[in-house]
Amino acid sequence: MDRGIHLQENQIYVYPALFLVGNQAGIEVIFPDLPGCVAYGENEGMAYVEAKEALAHHLRGLEGEPPEPTPVDDLDPDPYLREEEKGVFVLISVSVSPSSGSPSRIHLPHPRG
Repeated sequence: MDRGIHLQENQIYVYPALFLVGNQAGIEVIFPDLPGCVAYGENEGMAYVEAKEALAHHLRGLEGEPPEPTPVDDLDPDPYLREEEKGVFVLISVSVSPSSGSPSRIHLPHPRG
């Protein structure tokens, strides 16, 4: 049985992430298309960096093909919000390259360019 994600060389993967603020200090990040893929940051910048890392790690750990991302226009944050929480969707992109016989390399560009 072939296990692991079937990554394309130099493929960029883009998924919507929901940044949640309000109930706790910092920002919680969830990926509606990838259950269990979560991140946390003390501020917007750290949440973004941690979300990129979480997405890359999650994609590397998938078995089979990654799911198609849901278009942002089709997503509603309300089902994910707890009382007094606000949420905004942000597109997160990562380039995850396969490498034979060794762990995948992750290329995380700096959030400001």
